[in-house]
Order: sequence, then C-alpha cells, then structure tokens
Amino acid sequence: MKLSKHRITLLLAALSALGTFLVLVRGSTYGVGVTPDSVTYISTARNLLTGNGFINWDGSSYTIFPPLFPLLLALTGIFGPDPADTAGYVNAFLCGLAIFLSSRWLWQHLRARPAPTSRTLQTYLLLWAAVVLILSPPLLRVASFAWSEPLFILLTISALFTFNTFLDTGKRASLVLAAIFTSLACLTRYVGITIPATLLLLLLLRKGDTPSKKATDTVIYALIAGTPLSIWLLRNFLVSGTWTGPRYPTQYSFLFNLKNMFVILADWVLPWPWILEMENLLERLFSVEEVTSQQFLVLLIPTLLIFGIGAWGCLTRLPLHHVRPIVLLATFTSVYLLVLLIARSVLEADSLNNRFLAPVYIPLLFIAVLFLDDLFHYDLQRKLLGTLRFPWVQNVYAEGRVAGLTVVVMALLSIWLWLPVNTQAQSIRHALENGQEGYNSRTWAESVIQIHQ
Repeated sequence: MKLSKHRITLLLAALSALGTFLVLVRGSTYGVGVTPDSVTYISTARNLLTGNGFINWDGSSYTIFPPLFPLLLALTGIFGPDPADTAGYVNAFLCGLAIFLSSRWLWQHLRARPAPTSRTLQTYLLLWAAVVLILSPPLLRVASFAWSEPLFILLTISALFTFNTFLDTGKRASLVLAAIFTSLACLTRYVGITIPATLLLLLLLRKGDTPSKKATDTVIYALIAGTPLSIWLLRNFLVSGTWTGPRYPTQYSFLFNLKNMFVILADWVLPWPWILEMENLLERLFSVEEVTSQQFLVLLIPTLLIFGIGAWGCLTRLPLHHVRPIVLLATFTSVYLLVLLIARSVLEADSLNNRFLAPVYIPLLFIAVLFLDDLFHYDLQRKLLGTLRFPWVQNVYAEGRVAGLTVVVMALLSIWLWLPVNTQAQSIRHALENGQEGYNSRTWAESVIQIHQ
C-alpha cells in the first residue's frame, strides 16, 4: 500500500472534513450545544460587537475565562451572523483543522522504511489513528458545544508539535512559534499554563546545550508565552479585584475527581460493561474513610514523581525511535492531568468530565501510535513471536511474511474500531432526536418556560 505524499494529504484532508461534517450533523436539528459557559462566551462576543468591551450578559466584567474565544466569535460576527449562530460552525472547523494537523504531524513522524512491509504498516497506523480521531467521542462532543475547548486543543497541539520541531532541529524560529501558540492557548483557557510548565521543564532538561543557550531560550520562550496572559490577569485585577474572576471552594473531593478521571480514560478504550465493573471497583477503593483527600494528595505527588522519574529513565534507555516525542507528549499529559485534578478539587466548578479531559486525547493516542510504530519495527526485525505465513499476506507484503505479534496487534486494533463507531452512531442519533445537553436541547425547546416565552 504505497501512497504519495500528495495523496496522503488529500486523504487526511478528506477524513478531517468528515470529522467536521460529523460535528455539524450533531447540531443539525437543535443547533450547537449551549450551557451557562456558552452563554458567557456568546454574550461577551455580542458586547464586543456593540462596542461595550469584555462584558458578561449580566453587565459584570468578563474575567472568569481568558479572552480569546469570545474575541474569535466576535470576529465572525463582524460579517453579520450572530455569535450564537456561528459558534457551531467555528468549532466544527477548528475540530477538523486539529484532526488534519495532528494527522499530518503523525505521518511525518512514523517510520518511513524502504521495505514494502514497513510502508504498509506506516500507512495502516496513520489511517487507523485518523479514523480514531474523527470518531473520537470527547473531541466531537466538545466541538458540538459553544465551548472554548476546540480552540484550546488546536493551539495546544500546535505548541507541542512546533516545540518538538525545536527539539529536533534546535532552530529558534520553532521555539518562538511554539511560544506564540502557547500564549494563545493560555489566552483561551487558564489551564493552558500547563503548556509553559511542561515546555520550560523540558527546555531546562534538554541535553547538548550550553548553560547560556539554555538561559537565552528559556527567557525568550517565557517572555513570549507569558506576557499576553500576564497583561490579561492584570486587567482582571484592575477591573474586578481578582486575577481570574470570583472563585469559591468546590464540593468535589480530590478522590472523587481522581476516580472520575480513571473512569473517563477507561471509557475511551473499553466497552461499557467493563467500565461499570471498573467504576464499582474504584468506588470501593476510594471510599476508605480513614484517608482524606489531603492525605491522599500528599502521598500521590511523591509517588507520581518517583514513577515519572522511573518512566523517564526507562524511555531514554529503551531502543525506541520515538523517545523524544513520546516524552514530550507524556510529560504534558501528566502535568495537565495533575494540575486539572488539583484545580477541580480546590475551586468551585463541575466535577472532572470528558470536556476537561478532551485536551489529552490526541497526546495519549499519539503516544500509543508512536509506541506501536516502534513495536512493529522491532517485531519485523526480531520476529518476537516467530513468522506466520498466510496466502493473503503474500498479496499484501512483497516479502510474503509478517511477524506474528504485528498481525495480532493489527487485528485487535481493527476490531477495536467498532467501539468508537458504535459510540459515535449512538451519540449522533441521540443528538438528532434530542439535541445536545443544555439550552438547545429538545427538553428545553419543548419546556413550559419556552412555550410561554
């Protein structure tokens, strides 16, 4: 299966367009999903269009979120449509663009070998990952609401991918570009601070640079990435006396959010009956009354540090071709999840759910795909499970043979695709019949309040 770069690009563009279409289909009956956060974004965008500045629907200053998403909605409103009408199209486009850029980056980093077998495996992994992205429940869900997550996800992966280019080439232009994407991500969601936390750590740990070059690169990145958000936070303090708007204690414990995180991550890859069993197990595990959330957190952080250092050491010593991007994506995912867990367990907000975990879906998927790429290559070289010969293999591979582990993994991956296909079909059917959750749902549209209005 040999495809030229031009054909691969067209194919990825077509798959990304399909992802955009699936998002639009979800809102074709009742429109884009609208929640209280959506109302804040849309009302602020309307006030920007009328010249009132960053003002909420109730006349208060817009401080609870960073400014970039309502500003983007306001820019689309310049051409006439109301931000509430354009939000669904904007997020669908951003979702498709994120899928396309991610798939292109993955194509550039998968092993390219002259042997027909390796080329076939490279193409298979790429197309499998692209299909998973366009069927991804968390990505398509957040894109079907008037939320800032699609923009944040696009800017996050752009920052990570350009920083990986800097690690590969050492070119400062890539570092500057990564810093720009970082600053825009931080201006989209406050949790974007996990990006500079990750990249600054990797900058300081980068090998082969002199101390002076490390210091220069760190200062350049920190200034570009941090200055815009610092200006916005100062503005918030001047207009409201708070840095990020009013915040209150949460009703959800750290253990409760941690349990939710495990369940959601498992839900991305396991069938529903297994999820129920896992949730029951976690309920029993995290219901120990003697251990408080604070005590658990004190124990968790050093444990994570120990495991993180151990994982870092193992990755840097394993014969893997993709060590650098895997370390980058894994470090960001770890920092993001830890910060998110702590924040959601301290500040008043919704409990941990798919919306907040969606930004780590692409990094986790690509960690798995890059590892499989190395595994397939290693299996072809060493024949870990021996060699299996089948007539159909001779039609696909010029060598007429393929390593047994590779065949088994490819078969399991192909069968697993039924899970996101089934999940997405049910989600789309539900959205067409009942709308998204929130104010644009069928329940809200047919409510007594709406009828009397």
